[in-house]
Amino acid sequence: MKKKKTPDIEITELIMVMADMDRTFMGTIERFTRADGSKFVTGKVFVQDGDIWSMAQDESELCENLDEICRLRLDYALHQDAGMTSILFNAPFFLN
Repeated sequence: MKKKKTPDIEITELIMVMADMDRTFMGTIERFTRADGSKFVTGKVFVQDGDIWSMAQDESELCENLDEICRLRLDYALHQDAGMTSILFNAPFFLN
């Protein structure tokens, strides 16, 4: 008997990032395991004209990080400064 081919399915875990109740954004979570077996999560969300990203040991810490970065971006113009770029280890490194 022929084996039935199942469709390739990719599951995406979503997260709600909130600067406040009127400013919420939807992002994604990815889970990873280090070589030593410890686990961590990363999250990415598009806010205004760019992505914000964070990494944490668990979802609760990740939510706090992303919420705070979102507030900093919206209320305090985080990364609006053009800053400057230096070359470190043969790669451009952005400073602001």
